[in-house]
Amino acid sequence: GGERGEAALLSGAAAARRWAPLGVQLVYLALVAIGYHVFVDRVLDDLRDQLAVHRVGGPLAVTLAVLSYAAASFAPAGAVTAGNVGAYLAAYPCDGALFAEGELCRQLGIARPARAKYVRSRGELVPRFDHVCPWVNGPVGERNLRWFLAFLAAHAALCAYGAAVML
Repeated sequence: GGERGEAALLSGAAAARRWAPLGVQLVYLALVAIGYHVFVDRVLDDLRDQLAVHRVGGPLAVTLAVLSYAAASFAPAGAVTAGNVGAYLAAYPCDGALFAEGELCRQLGIARPARAKYVRSRGELVPRFDHVCPWVNGPVGERNLRWFLAFLAAHAALCAYGAAVML
């Protein structure tokens, strides 16, 4: 009854917080679409002698960039809960300088492992918190850091490819 209804309401509120500010993602997709259109419309004509390479290289670079973006956007950052806090405390011991032993998360009332931060927009304590990224619409933490780094690497490669083609 009441507990299930409250849990459903809370999970619905968490989902609304997760997907409400999608404007930046739409801007990203528009930028990629416009950039790819310019590449196809203006640049490919200038590369007739190397067209086969760029007909594969351009779409491949854009596809990898967009897929890495989707992976970084949809992968969860991770969450410290009452059930897993012991494992996180063991994995990330406090150093006594930046992170004090025995600190509690004020919002959740559980021990806060080193490098964990409560992210209000998600209502979660994120382990190995790095930052909140508007491009991926959420925090970057333990479980999605590799996808975020892949996103950065793919876009650096896409920019390098675009610069090399323009030379």
